[in-house]
Amino acid sequence: MSEYFQYISKGEYNFNISLLKYPDAISLFDDIDGHIYKLHNHLRALPEITSKDATYIIGLFMLISLRQIRNAFFLFLRRMSYDGMLLFRVGLESAVFSFRIFKEPELAKVWALKNENWKEFSKKFRQSEFPSDMPFKNEMKEQLDSLNSYWAHPNINYFSSSVVFPNKEERVGNKEILLHFFDYEENHFLSNLIWFLNNSIRIIAIYRAIFQERFPILITSTEDNYQRLLIGIEELKRKYQSSIIQ
Repeated sequence: MSEYFQYISKGEYNFNISLLKYPDAISLFDDIDGHIYKLHNHLRALPEITSKDATYIIGLFMLISLRQIRNAFFLFLRRMSYDGMLLFRVGLESAVFSFRIFKEPELAKVWALKNENWKEFSKKFRQSEFPSDMPFKNEMKEQLDSLNSYWAHPNINYFSSSVVFPNKEERVGNKEILLHFFDYEENHFLSNLIWFLNNSIRIIAIYRAIFQERFPILITSTEDNYQRLLIGIEELKRKYQSSIIQ
């Protein structure tokens, strides 16, 4: 078997082992995914939302968040967090963009015309402070800053997550530098996975804050499920507290 197909095989093996070892994390993710999809189905059933409504754009952003969450989870379970983080970054940023447009609906046009006026788009979406009343404002900013510093660009910070300079006793053959293609320590894998699940729930909190005033039935009908998500992530943190990196 070629090196490439050994790599693919290793990813599949990691995926199956993750499913077997952490069914509670898998179940929580399934609930997260279902919650976002349920919110979207509610919006689709509302006849008053058209493409001229800023909420329509927000609904599309929510679908983007859902897609990125699904694809990122696919990679996290394969112990490929370096790629999972990149995909997930778009999901986080989509939620932030959604809240900006929610607070200032005219920004939907700025977003749509960003290629015609990049300066305006950059000013309104990338340089402006996060809306003060956005759920988890500080945490979301911190996470996006961290992703940009450690996961999005091949700088020394990025290298630190997967490049190892082993001492003489740890070397394999004559290799003085090791590049890991998968998360190579279980505590790193668990930390990344729980980080991902926690921030996925924060994305849900942002969309719920967006919709709660205009579509209160959407929020009340999903409240019990949302509370179970909050309980689930805290139980997961407690269960693996001794194993994960704080």
